[in-house]
Formats: sequence, structure tokens, C-alpha cells
Amino acid sequence: MSDFRLGNMATDLAEFTLDMCNKNEDGTLRFPKRMYESYVKRIIDLSLDILQGIFEVNAVHDDMQVRKERRELIVAHCLAMAKLVSIAYKKGWISDKQNTKWQKKINAIYYIVLRWQ
Repeated sequence: MSDFRLGNMATDLAEFTLDMCNKNEDGTLRFPKRMYESYVKRIIDLSLDILQGIFEVNAVHDDMQVRKERRELIVAHCLAMAKLVSIAYKKGWISDKQNTKWQKKINAIYYIVLRWQ
């Protein structure tokens, strides 16, 4: 049951990330235009890597070493994504409220994956 919940959390993170990396409500770009092909793309890719990683771990049932390696990769993706989101906040590209909400979604997955077997 926890695996299913984690998959839903990762899906929610990916959806939120896509929304955050899109334009603001008024149609203006949230991030500088020059950042969309690199920085913003990397944030999106990390959210999708987290989602994919969770489903990959769920697909492995009999090889604990492979599961451990894949979990460690998800944790690394969470840490990298959290740092990139933090930088976006420091640069003023996202608000404090947006940063807090985004970080909570990332951290929730991070801590569950750390305890996941």
C-alpha cells in the first residue's frame, strides 16, 4: 500500500513541477527564457526520473541489491531537485510559498524512500 502511495506522490510532484515550470498565471515566463533549455529542463527531468525510479523499484522484487541501488538514485535525484528549486527561490523566480510547497513534495518522497525496503 505504501508503494502505491509513493507512486501517487511522485506523480503529484511531476505534475506540480510541470505546472511550476510553465508560465505564470498572467502568461509571463516564470524563469528567464535562457534557462528553459537547461536549468528548467533539468528540474523537470529530475521529477520524471524520480517518478520513473519509484516504478522501477516496484518492478524489482527479488534482487535487494538492485532495489537498494535504485532507491539510492531516487534519493540523489530528490536532493538535486531540492537544491535546484532552492536556487530558483533565491534567484526570485519562485515565491516563498511556491518554494515551500515544492520542497514539501520533494522531501516527503525523500524521507519515505530512505525508509523504503
